[in-house]
Amino acid sequence: MRLAIAVALTLITAMPARATDDIECRAADNAAWISFVVGTTPGLNPLGLSMGAGARTWSTAKENGGTLIEVKQAFSTDDEMKIDVISAGKAAAFLRMGFAHEYGQEPVLAGVLHIVDVGAWPVVCGE
Repeated sequence: MRLAIAVALTLITAMPARATDDIECRAADNAAWISFVVGTTPGLNPLGLSMGAGARTWSTAKENGGTLIEVKQAFSTDDEMKIDVISAGKAAAFLRMGFAHEYGQEPVLAGVLHIVDVGAWPVVCGE
């Protein structure tokens, strides 16, 4: 069990030789996506985050365009990951993910991206 957890956490933490890692989650039909950068520090602390649905985009980096957002809170456990996003002090999006573990294989990170007043989509993540 601990081995599976360690492998799953590899999806959201950087390799020892890299300072950061990009995680991207997409709906099967590409109707929505969320992408974020995580560092090597313990826990889940996105360094930057962007997302989109249709032609609309949001980002923590002003230079990326779209609506400016902030990560309000983010955390992960051995079995799940959650990120809450705000814009102008109001809830903008929620990412709720779970790790699917299959013995002897890479774990799958999948869940739901809900962008407030826009929609909700099942998403699967990868590096």
